[in-house]
Amino acid sequence: MDQPIVPASIEIFIGLQARTIQGERDDLGGFRMFTAAYPPGRSVDGRCPPLSSKYLLDSGAFTDNIEKRLTPEQALERQQAWQRLVSYGPDGAGRIFNAFGLCSYDLLIDETWVFGKKEKRRWTIEAAEWAVRETVLSANYLALQRERLPGQKLILTGQGVDALQYSECACEILKVAQPQDWFGFGGWCIVGRYRSLLPEFFKTLALVLPMVKRAGLAHCHLFGVTYLPALGGLLYMADLFGLTVSTDGTKPIKDCLWLSTFNRQKAGCKVASGYWRDNVRWWQDACFNLRSSPYYMMPPSVGKEGF
Repeated sequence: MDQPIVPASIEIFIGLQARTIQGERDDLGGFRMFTAAYPPGRSVDGRCPPLSSKYLLDSGAFTDNIEKRLTPEQALERQQAWQRLVSYGPDGAGRIFNAFGLCSYDLLIDETWVFGKKEKRRWTIEAAEWAVRETVLSANYLALQRERLPGQKLILTGQGVDALQYSECACEILKVAQPQDWFGFGGWCIVGRYRSLLPEFFKTLALVLPMVKRAGLAHCHLFGVTYLPALGGLLYMADLFGLTVSTDGTKPIKDCLWLSTFNRQKAGCKVASGYWRDNVRWWQDACFNLRSSPYYMMPPSVGKEGF
């Protein structure tokens, strides 16, 4: 008798674009996250990601210097150009290999540019009003282009410093969303480093997840978070509304790139071998089985009354 298929708790899209990792070619398939800010030609033959991938293509907003920010139209064209290169290669011969999902060009509020360099510093609520306007504008633009992008998920990403500001941003974005779209939670990649932000993160979820459900969407994506307490709380709350969840991160690979065992462990490598493929599998298994972990719980800072 066939065993029933058990759905994953959270799908994790593994990030990092590199020609080789620990001396091996990056041929990792499955769920991947790439950015249009870096050319796919970094790989040996210009075929990054591998054909066995189901990949999301970020807009490049995380990487772009705020003083050289693109327009939403330019950001989408960069994504399209990236996909064309992946599909056809430098010689123009190949096959169509578009991303499973395209991310809108949000303006991140957890990175501050100081003299041309990024620092992990969250914006003030007042300063973030501009980021929210830009984020909504970009999501609206991508939503208007959906006829040009048949078969591709649109990941419409929100931003905001506190729960109220975030919910206002989400409200505007969800006005243009359709049921097949994903809502993206941006601006929380520092929550694992600055854990004092966890209560505000969970308050944001308590406000926005019901809005996503009412808008008819079925899936949310959390950008750049591989902190299990945050993921467990998100999953628990999403389950209350029948929403599915995914995340992404470069951490499963990057943590293995330190030369010494001590530094790898300090960075957060989860496997004694320090081998990147083993560490990727550890994270995939941890996210797959998150419902059976101690992290799967209603966040104390929210409680059911928070809804």
